[in-house]
Amino acid sequence: MATSRIKAPEFPESTEWINTEQPVLLSNYRGKVILLDFWSYCQVSCLQSQIDLQYLESKFSDGLVVIGIHSPKFSHEHERYAVEQAIGRQQVRHPVINDSSYAMWKRFRIKQAPTLVIIDTEGYILGALSGIGRRQQVEGLIHNNLMHAEIKDTRNTTPFPFKSPSSSAKVLSYPGQVLATADRIYISDSGHNRVLECNHEGKITRRFGTSIPGHLDGELEEASFSNPQGLEKIGDYLFVADTGNHSIRRIHIPRGDVNTVIGNGRPATVTAQDYSDPAVAQLNCPWALHHHKGSLYISLAGSHQVWRWQMSMNHLGPVVGNGKEGLRDGISTESEFAQPCGISSRSEGLYIADASSSAIRSVRMPDIKVTTLIGTSVNDFGHIDGPANSAKLQHPMDIAYDEKRNLLWICDTYNNRLKYMQLGSNTVATLDLEGLDEPGGMSLLDNYLWVANTNQHEITRLDLMNGSAEIIRVHE
Repeated sequence: MATSRIKAPEFPESTEWINTEQPVLLSNYRGKVILLDFWSYCQVSCLQSQIDLQYLESKFSDGLVVIGIHSPKFSHEHERYAVEQAIGRQQVRHPVINDSSYAMWKRFRIKQAPTLVIIDTEGYILGALSGIGRRQQVEGLIHNNLMHAEIKDTRNTTPFPFKSPSSSAKVLSYPGQVLATADRIYISDSGHNRVLECNHEGKITRRFGTSIPGHLDGELEEASFSNPQGLEKIGDYLFVADTGNHSIRRIHIPRGDVNTVIGNGRPATVTAQDYSDPAVAQLNCPWALHHHKGSLYISLAGSHQVWRWQMSMNHLGPVVGNGKEGLRDGISTESEFAQPCGISSRSEGLYIADASSSAIRSVRMPDIKVTTLIGTSVNDFGHIDGPANSAKLQHPMDIAYDEKRNLLWICDTYNNRLKYMQLGSNTVATLDLEGLDEPGGMSLLDNYLWVANTNQHEITRLDLMNGSAEIIRVHE
């Protein structure tokens, strides 16, 4: 018996559209393949999926329509403004539905993000593919379906219009991280795919990379990056977590040359492998870097782990996290993390901002025991101060240990706040600082806290002695 085909339904009139001047009617695009991309911008897997979609949009520019359907995990993601910022940050080219009530999610019976629902040139649903690493499979389906329409003379090659989000005229574009040194600040100008070196007044002294994403080694602007994030300086070298390239890059500061030291540009599929030659290793969305007692620690948001590069032995491998997304304490790789981001340390061990579980984790050395200081599960989040065991955060993306004040500074990113946890009393409080908009990174130097105020395209310097805040004007 033949299986009946299901016609894709039109979107309700009440649908909230973003990144387009008018609602999209599926029936207007018969003769094209349509992809419905169900995504949540908090998820690094969806970030990887966007890269694949950009490739497909370019390859099938006259035969493919992509419509994003954003369904939130966190309460912050319900806000239209937050989704608009994510569209700009992730350089989304197509119309997006703000599915804050999960109406589309339920209508298409989606179980996880990312999921692609594929609609053929006649308007029927071909099927759904979940997870990442599906580009080749989707590419084949699109190609075959367009060829079938070509044979039947039903292919529609009219260009599909979309409205790109307005670009910022500021020098920075969605800076993900800042690193302060004695006489310089280094900025991951993530939206421009470059790293900037500035003096403390914000004057740009050198640029590494250009606005064009790529994976090229070379000097200064001859090199290229893709969505660089974490930064760490060790001696004469600046190490960069080149997130979009799944690589660690090393800049020789005196000469300005950029080299790849870990990763080959492809995301890892193995989470339990050790490497005696880090140059051949594969990483999955490295996000933050931290140097501690001769080792470079790398948070891998894509594989929910932290890896350690023991530099004297040139040995690389996982130190915490078993590769499964979760919130579980334990010894070393018995533990589970959920998109770990920022890392800091004190003599006894590490502190980790575990973003997707809205948690702060500690790693005691040398037995590598993982303990959760704030947070209870991957689905528990909020904006509550007080005792650490009952406090709530929302997708924290960076952390800094302040030895002088015996506390942890926390970028509580989706609450648009800076918080701190007193380590003596284990209490959490919110800093009285307005104007933050998804702060993604920070750097502590002496009595100053430098903050990457990501969605405002700016760097803020906070004087911890008098509480004043100053926006650093990054300029040529």
